[in-house]
Amino acid sequence: MSDRAEIPAPLPQRSYNCSRSPERNPWPTYVRVLAVLHVLSFPIGIIGWIILSIRAGWLGAQRQFDLEFWTMVLSGFGWMGLCTRYRRWFEDWGRKHWPDGQPTPDEK
Repeated sequence: MSDRAEIPAPLPQRSYNCSRSPERNPWPTYVRVLAVLHVLSFPIGIIGWIILSIRAGWLGAQRQFDLEFWTMVLSGFGWMGLCTRYRRWFEDWGRKHWPDGQPTPDEK
């Protein structure tokens, strides 16, 4: 055994060549935007429902059971319903246009 510690071999150099283009996403841009909205509809629906419910609860705590209170209550449930309906529509629309789940190469 030697008294010296072994020096590890140097790591190979990585090439950071930016000249080659990345792979092009085969899905059209509008489909990707709708897919992002599909994913965001989960937290947007929950956050909207919470905000409208807090507002309705605040009005109810002040004993103001007027039109604004009932509008907030119904809007909270309506908002969740709209977000759920959007997700269902997008999934059905996607299955209708791409039943095999693969994009067609001629679309932009």
